Amino acid sequence: EHEATMLGERQWTWLEQQFDVPAKLRIFASSLQVFADFPGWEAWVNYTRDQQRLIDVIRRKKAGGVVFISGDTHYAELTRLDVNVRYPFWELTSSGLTEVWPVNVPNANRIGAQLREANFGLIEIDWRASPVQVTLKACDVHGKPRIEQRVSLADLQLSG
Repeated sequence: EHEATMLGERQWTWLEQQFDVPAKLRIFASSLQVFADFPGWEAWVNYTRDQQRLIDVIRRKKAGGVVFISGDTHYAELTRLDVNVRYPFWELTSSGLTEVWPVNVPNANRIGAQLREANFGLIEIDWRASPVQVTLKACDVHGKPRIEQRVSLADLQLSG
């Protein structure tokens, strides 16, 4: 049996406690991609039990407003998981400040195109908007958004 895990039990206990803390918006940061479906290298998809456990924790804790950020790929992309979850999970992957991976990597959950050049990630939150708006961006070295997704916090709430 495959015993490797993304998180140890102490980390899972801590994470579950964090989902008990009241919050309108939660940013889940992972060094590795959480919902990209390509298992070619390190990613949560290679630890399917942990990936499902994370989804189950969010469901059980009734945690709304979770967005995901990740890196380690040497490119940027936007991933959306909307199958078997109670609201869409958006993940912004940004990495490659100094090194870029030039190959187009498969990801069936990708929205739009990859950005295969030096980039940085940015999250903008408009708390004055009604409903609150969260904008996920991957910007080039000049600060120009090259990937941009606006998400309403109202759409990141448990349903069903």
